[in-house]
Parts: sequence; C-alpha cells; structure tokens
Amino acid sequence: MRRVMTEPVLDSLPVAIIGAGPAGLTAAWDLAARAHPAIVFESDPVVGGISRTVVRNGWRFDIGGHRFFTKVEVVEQRWHEILGDDELLIRPRTSRIFYRGRYFDYPLKVGNALRGLGLFEATRCVWSYLVAQVRPPKDQTTFDGWVSARFGRRLYQIFFKTYTEKVWGVPANTIQADWAAQRIKNLSLFRAVWHAIDPRPNRNDVASLIEEFTYPRLGPGQMWEAAADAVVQKGIPVKLEHRIIGLHHGNGAVHEIVVEAGGHTETHAVSSVISSMPINHLILAMDPPPPADVIAAAKGLKHRDFMTIALVIQGAVPFADNWIYIHSPEVELGRIQNFRSWSPELVKPGGNCLGLEYFVNEGDELWEMDDADLVELGKREMAQLGLLDPQHVVEGHVVRMPRAYPMYDESYQSNIDTIRGWLETAVPNVHPVGRNGMHRYNNQDHSMYSAMLTVENLFGADHDIWSINVEAEYHEIRDEAPSSSTEVEAPQIERLGQGTEVITPTLNERDNVAVLLSRMPHHADLERMIFVDDSDDGTPEAIEIAATGFELQVDVLHRTVAQRKGGLAGAVMHGLRSSDAPWVAVMDSDLQHPPEVLKKLIDRAAADDVDLVVATRGNWASIAQGLGPVRRVLSAAAGKAAAITTRGRIKGVTDPLSGFFLVRRSALDLDQMDPVGFKILLEILVTHPELRIAEVGYDFDKRNAGKSKGTVLEGLRFGRHLARLRRSSRSS
Repeated sequence: MRRVMTEPVLDSLPVAIIGAGPAGLTAAWDLAARAHPAIVFESDPVVGGISRTVVRNGWRFDIGGHRFFTKVEVVEQRWHEILGDDELLIRPRTSRIFYRGRYFDYPLKVGNALRGLGLFEATRCVWSYLVAQVRPPKDQTTFDGWVSARFGRRLYQIFFKTYTEKVWGVPANTIQADWAAQRIKNLSLFRAVWHAIDPRPNRNDVASLIEEFTYPRLGPGQMWEAAADAVVQKGIPVKLEHRIIGLHHGNGAVHEIVVEAGGHTETHAVSSVISSMPINHLILAMDPPPPADVIAAAKGLKHRDFMTIALVIQGAVPFADNWIYIHSPEVELGRIQNFRSWSPELVKPGGNCLGLEYFVNEGDELWEMDDADLVELGKREMAQLGLLDPQHVVEGHVVRMPRAYPMYDESYQSNIDTIRGWLETAVPNVHPVGRNGMHRYNNQDHSMYSAMLTVENLFGADHDIWSINVEAEYHEIRDEAPSSSTEVEAPQIERLGQGTEVITPTLNERDNVAVLLSRMPHHADLERMIFVDDSDDGTPEAIEIAATGFELQVDVLHRTVAQRKGGLAGAVMHGLRSSDAPWVAVMDSDLQHPPEVLKKLIDRAAADDVDLVVATRGNWASIAQGLGPVRRVLSAAAGKAAAITTRGRIKGVTDPLSGFFLVRRSALDLDQMDPVGFKILLEILVTHPELRIAEVGYDFDKRNAGKSKGTVLEGLRFGRHLARLRRSSRSS
C-alpha cells in the first residue's frame, strides 16, 4: 500500500506533529529547514519520549539505554548537527550475560563460553546447533523457532529464552519471529564464533556486534532538549503537556485536531498530521470513529511497559559494563545498567549509580508497588544474585515508562495492516512515524529516518515509510567502521550521472529472487535489473511475482536449452549484449553477493576515474562461512591456477575470480571475449589489460537457499577456460 505523490500535499496551514520524541522533533527540524509552519504537541512535561534523560536529585538516568549508532548516514550527520561534536562521546560497548552465577561475554567469545559453560554443556550446545542445521525447526515464524534454528535449541534455552520471556511476559513460542529478525538480524552461532576469532576491531556489520557507539555527554535527553530548543528558535512551537484527544476528519483528510492542556481544550486547523503517538490511540481519537474492524484492530495492539529502579551506591560498582543481562530465572530483574559506563557525567562526582530494569505491565503488581518497596526489591534481588551488598545502597529512585515496547504477538501484523489500510484511504494526510507511531520496535535512528522521509513525502517524494526496518538500511547504508574520534565527516558522494543496469544470471533460483529484490538498495543511478535465466524450476514466474510494484525495471531473458552455452559466464555475456546502459553490474542471485554492496560499487566508480570496480572478498572469516572448507580450498587452488596460467596478467586485482563487479560498458570489446564456466571477470581482466581498476571489500555471505552450482562439468569448463586464456597470454 503506497501512495503515489508527485506534487506537494501541503497548504499554508501548519503541520501538526504529535509527540516530541526523536521522530517528532526530527520532523519539526526538517519542516523548519523548509520554512513550513508546524506545531509540536507533547503530552509529557519533557521532550525525548523514551529517549529522555530523567534527573533525580542530581543523578541522570537513561531509560533503557540508548546507543547512538546507525548505518543511516543522514541520521548520524543529524546527531552531530543537533548537538555538536564537543558534546558527543565515543563509548565502548561492553555487556555481558549473567547466568548461573557466571558472566558470559556478549558478543560471544569461544574461550569465555567454553570456560563458563564447561566442556560437557558446551558440547551439548554444539551438538544441538548441528542438529538444528540438519533438522531445523519446522515453525520458524515464532521467536522460539527462529532463534533455535540459528543457535540450536540448547544455546537458545540458555542465552535467549529466559530473558526474552522476562521482556515480554509471555512464552517465547507466542512471540513472532519479526522481533528476533529485527533485534539480532544476521547474527547466528556461526557468525558469533567467527566474530570472536576475527581480530579486527569495530566490526559493525551486525548491530548486535558493534563494539563502540556515540553518546551525548548528559544522556540521550540532551540531544532532544537541544533539538527542541533549535526548532523553537526557528519558529516552530513545542507545546508540552498538550494531549491529543480528537482528530476531526472528513472528505478524505484530517482537517483539525483537538488538544487538552491545563484543564481546557484547544482546536487547531492543520494541513497534515505527523504522529508518533501510539497508533492505537491515534485510531481511537478519530472523530468520527473508523469502522468497527479498524477499532478492533487498534484495541488488539498491545505494549509492554518498563521500569527502572536506580540504586545509588557507595564504593565501586561490581562491573564496568554498560549492561548486564540477567538470565537467571529465579529473579524478576531483567537487566542492569551502569550509568557511569555510559557517561561519567550521568553520575555525581565520585558517585556510582546502577539502573535495575524490570519489564512490567501497567497496572500489575510491580507497577503499582510503592517506590520504597521497589527499591527494597531491587536491593534484595541484587543481593540474591551476589552482585551487590544492600548496605552499600544509600539512595533509590524509581522511573516508570509506559508503552516502552510494542508487542509482536500473533495478531499484531494483521492489526497493523487493517489500520494502515484505513489510514491510507480515509485520511491519507495522517502519517505515522517512530516506534509507537508505527507499532514497530525501531531504534531511535530508524524512528528519525521515518520522520525525515515522511517530510520529503509531504513535499512530493514517494518513500515507502513502512519499508524502514530495525537494522535494515532502507535508503543509505554505512558499512565503514565509525570514526575513533567524535569528529565525523559525511562523505560527499558523486553520482555517476548515468544509468546502471544489474545483470544477474539465474539457474534454479526460485527461492532466492524475492529476497534479492527486497534487499536491492535505493540508488539514483540504478535503473534496471536483467535476469538471464537458465532455470527449469519456475524461476521466471517467481521473478515476475516478486517484481510486481518494484521500483526498478525488471526484465527476464530466459534461455532455452539450446541457447545455454558457456555456463554462467555465457549467461552474463548474453546480458551484456542485451544491455545498452553506460555501466553494468554483475552479481549472483543467491545472496552470497550482498545486494547492498552495489551502492558502494557505484559510489566508488563515481568517486574515481576507473573502468572497473571489483567487489573483493576480503574477510577470510566470511569466505569460510560462505564457501565452507572444501569449496574454500578449491577456490584458493583455482586462484593459484588462474595466476599461473595467465602469466601474471591479472596482477593488481586481489580477487580475480570474483563474480561481483561493476564495469563501464563502453570499455568492453565483447567480440574478443569468449568465456566458458563461471569466471567472467577473469576473461575481462585477461582480454582488457588496459582497464583502470578499483576494488571494494565486502563480506561474502551465506547462501540464502539452494545448492552450489559448482559441478564436475563446471570444473572441466574452468580448466578449458584457463587453457584458452593461457594460449591468449602466449599470443599476447
């Protein structure tokens, strides 16, 4: 469900922005930059939403812990623009799991896990993982099945099940896998083990594994207090303690909102509404009410609430971590923050403060308990765990945060679909953004990004805001490690200014093409995808279905059995002859070539005066994961054979057997090329020694589905190809 807009949808009336958290204030910032009137309404007496900093008696509390880490470059730029480099710290990400009286490093480290679990338990975990690879859970739509498939049942029970059930308050097999996919996307036991033995610092390819992050000196609320001050100075008022109680709509739009403040009500005429209030509350505030099924969907959405018991202590803190995750089932405590480890200025000079985090439901026994009793509970459970002597606690505070986490139960997605359908047809000038506004467990960076793109939509763009997902790069992706200082310069990327087409050969890839298209990056220079297909499994039909509504032109060139000459390289040649684009990228369809890397290839070609950009498999750990031991040895041997037989004509290219590259179409003389087998790049390098070449490193990924196309026949083709290239080298 996407609205197609080609003209700005605003008039002179102000935009109502509901909520002064990261999403709402980001929208206000961008509207101020466009000099368009807006008003921000916030029901609480402070800004920041859950990203606020709570101050009690001089102690500062970060509610839930907020890492300022993102792969969305424009968001990182905005953080530095709002607060300035001097107010941003680079902090180490240190966290551990506490289980059975022992600490376990997170990210997992092999030696630490083996010592902590013991040889017998560690062996059980490895065996359980191997069993899950051979016989994965049939139902992976739940958190239980999804994680067990990637870590094994035993490791899941130790490191995921108890904590997750504390967070949500329901059995893990009732939680949808969407939450796991967002929070620990791309992480598995295999990746965690390779991560543990890979010595490179700052590996931030998986959000669960980042090792450092940016953090405001006075906590996350400092960022949003500064943003609120800035938008007010630019003419957009931020009205605190103003609660939305009604949205009047008719003729396909909300035209005014009703606000309660200080015991009286106000009515404001508006041109559009950008809402980060809980989407179910938004629906229930509509006047006239939506249809009964929409009301029922809104009432079906649930949240999990949150509470921090802050203990001020004398003496040293028993750990230096940002977080300790409490997996011990005998206590209700879920996680502990060491506020000094986030920023020394969150605590008083010489003092220490721990934040004990409990996951609750508003109105339950813990939520209703007196603050003094909650402080005693926190002291008692810390003593029970052996982490703190209660006599060292000198002060305690309690902070309750309602609707901290949108629930991902079995009906949430259908409820959201119902609500979205009504909003987009009945009131298309209402734009949900942010975590609660979209009922999506987003971090603050993606909440901000949803607001940025929404403002662009108000001025004529056509972004699908609902495609933004936690740790999934909707538009821009930053794969480079963050700077070790607080000074971050945003790279100025040029455009090629010319069209780029992607050639993807397919051989029985029916189960891969939809995932491939869903992961294709958004880039102004990408114009068309050409699938050259040699399949007999219905792959062309799967492509046609997956490409419905896709923003790029997608064409399938299906080769008959008689046309299937030259193997994969022959398919690429077929695509090259069919393309008339200035630049052509070549990539596989099994996701071992991450589609997100295409953006890096295009940007590198734009920045350097080159003819060919090769995606180089530079990380040996990822090669090991992607190829496995046998194929890794064969690949290394093939590389050596290629270097010998071509008499050094491929010097200067780290990975001449790569099948992932971008080439200037006019630099190729297709008539002198006659490749067979897999290695089209090798053919290009030998027959075009004059090419100006650049390289971009990437992590070779696991195959999404299907089997390797490497066969004895392909091996013979490769040998024949090398022999012909050797003859070519001699003649040259």
